[in-house]
Amino acid sequence: PEDEDDDDNPGMYKYRGYGDLRAIWTPNRSTFTAMLNPGTESTNFELTWSHPINRVFRWYVSYYDGAGESLIDYDFELQRFSLGVALNDFLTRY
Repeated sequence: PEDEDDDDNPGMYKYRGYGDLRAIWTPNRSTFTAMLNPGTESTNFELTWSHPINRVFRWYVSYYDGAGESLIDYDFELQRFSLGVALNDFLTRY
């Protein structure tokens, strides 16, 4: 543990908590996920959807609401909506 004087992220546990809860649902070829990360100052959640384009890539949509998405801005509340392309999960090919 760092000394309080040297700690770069004091009180991060208030925003990120000590763990998260995740749920995954995979109907047909789509994948839906939900993540809940309870902290004492902020509760964070993320919802995602992805669907295969081909054997290698997937469409990816994500919504995040809360604090602590990055180590730099762990105490900054934000809402983010993302669209993109992701690599397929290696294990889903077999």
